[in-house]
Amino acid sequence: MHLSRRVLLLIILLLPLAGLATAQEDTTSPLFELLATVPNMAPDNLSLIYFADVAVAERARMGNANMITTAAQFEQLDATGLDMVWFWGYPSSTALPSSQYFMQGIPLYKEMMGFELFDIEQTLYFGNPPEVGYILKGNFDQDAIIQAYQARDYTLEEISGLPLLCGPAGCENGTQIDFDRRNFGNLFGGELGLSEPAALADGLIFDSRILDRLNAIVDAYLGSDNNILANDAYAASARALSQTGELRQAIFVPFNQSPSVADLATVLGPNVTDEQRAVIEEHLGLNDRDPSEMLPLYEMMTLGDITLPDEGVSHAVVTMAYSNPGFAENAAEILQQRIDNFDELQSLAIARSFAEVFANRGAQPLPVSVYNDEETGYAIVIATWETPLVVGTQEDENGRLKMSGMTFRLLVDMIYRRDMMWAIPG
Repeated sequence: MHLSRRVLLLIILLLPLAGLATAQEDTTSPLFELLATVPNMAPDNLSLIYFADVAVAERARMGNANMITTAAQFEQLDATGLDMVWFWGYPSSTALPSSQYFMQGIPLYKEMMGFELFDIEQTLYFGNPPEVGYILKGNFDQDAIIQAYQARDYTLEEISGLPLLCGPAGCENGTQIDFDRRNFGNLFGGELGLSEPAALADGLIFDSRILDRLNAIVDAYLGSDNNILANDAYAASARALSQTGELRQAIFVPFNQSPSVADLATVLGPNVTDEQRAVIEEHLGLNDRDPSEMLPLYEMMTLGDITLPDEGVSHAVVTMAYSNPGFAENAAEILQQRIDNFDELQSLAIARSFAEVFANRGAQPLPVSVYNDEETGYAIVIATWETPLVVGTQEDENGRLKMSGMTFRLLVDMIYRRDMMWAIPG
């Protein structure tokens, strides 16, 4: 029985990926459904929004017919090495739980949380610690979740008509660390022994250590005027990400955390000379330029990782949102010029040209495009890099298992290191 399962799994991995949707519905896509639970708040409080479609990631990597559904099934993959294939396809840059803990928790989640890790289909989180808000979407049994939480001494209460689960110390004390309760089977803060409050809706789980943040999520879910989709820049950017292929993961970057000239000092350090700064700014076209050659200031940025299984490719994208379509057309031209000159523009963090950095990921730039959003009037500039889609047990030239979404990870690293100089407005 065990041998036949392994053989079947290996055969499935070789099957062509077919029958996947090529585009997501606007208001019914998982991205839009989860964004509708994000409160419409100031950028400093909102911070980055991380979205992952773990179901898309699994289908793209493992094959449409080879979806893992239980911890027991996943454990059987260990003998074939396919558990690592699944792991390297998981969108760990954006998804929950964090990759350093979830492998330990996989056999425990059903008992501790009331659902399997593989019941989770999409995740979203946002905010600054400790006021981080988490949303999970998936195939959840509310009664089983309530029973599992109550077995951990949670009490069942109510929040705006939805079930609310409060830890032993109460919903107001979700930040209390208790190492006696440390448990990797607790998806939300189990590594610290936390008992975070959680609310339940149909197919959704909301969680935050801070009760006020949890309240804000529930309010956003119950009232469309309160969620982030009321912000046209977010709504238009989300639609731009949903135009082609299947969205595997995305990060929404508000304007106050987008690349800026101030990043030069952050990366180069306090000892950078005026001459060094002038050389870099010259490469970026920030000196003595005509206004028509400036990259207009955009309202927000997104990073996206999109799979196109029918074409056998993956797209890593950067989008920039403009309320003025004329600014967007100009921005597309300037951005295209910068990308065309990547061989002359160097990463400050690793002292190599951006052309080399992207080429080492096997990423080829596609022409910069503009998506015009009819519902909001916004125009979204889209820069795209294409790579072959990593499927199954594909290995690199050194015989190591390939990781999915590596070009997207590169873009994420650039944001974190403040090293996306080519996207600086001006």
